[in-house]
Amino acid sequence: MGNQPSIFITGGARGIGLSIGKLFLEQGWKVGLYDIDAAELEKVRQELANENLLTGTLDVTNSDSAQVTLQQFAEATGGRLDVLVNNAGMVRVGEFEATPLADYQQMVTLNLAGPITMTYQALPWLKTTPNSRIVNVSSASAIYGNPELTVYAATKVAVRNLTEGWRLGFAKFGIHATAILPIYTRTRMVDDYVHLYQGLKLKDVTLTAEDVARVCWKAAT
Repeated sequence: MGNQPSIFITGGARGIGLSIGKLFLEQGWKVGLYDIDAAELEKVRQELANENLLTGTLDVTNSDSAQVTLQQFAEATGGRLDVLVNNAGMVRVGEFEATPLADYQQMVTLNLAGPITMTYQALPWLKTTPNSRIVNVSSASAIYGNPELTVYAATKVAVRNLTEGWRLGFAKFGIHATAILPIYTRTRMVDDYVHLYQGLKLKDVTLTAEDVARVCWKAAT
């Protein structure tokens, strides 16, 4: 097993995932940034140009994609996986009936089935890496109701509860699971939808992706 700590991040091409990756690179970690958006990920790879950076296209809802990508990551790290960050997700904002049902179904699959699939496939390496951790990016929406985010909030409640179950169930393997619950964060995802939130203006969104990355650092180390 390699000596350098490593972190595998989904949804790593932008926003919170990218900020987490940058912070861990600064700390000397081997960082895997993975995303379904290959073009955006290639821009990140060229911009960061760091020998400790690994990138790859990943569909977190596809078991084969998850397994192959994790295998490639493990080969590059000497079989070490200290931290898995389940960050990939999507949001749709608006009145419940105004959003197409297909969008809701896609959101449930990505936001909930994604972390389940990734964690299932990552367990072999998490088990063999001492004191490994799973960090799930949930949301403050998991705490309180929001009429414009009903289905999104439901997926994040599920992620929060899933994390609690993993925390208890995986303790026997020496794996710690935790969830972080950021409120509205200045990312492109929120920027694109902020005009749909009743009573919310972009100037009121003060939490940054870098702020969330620092919370992830505390949760992962």
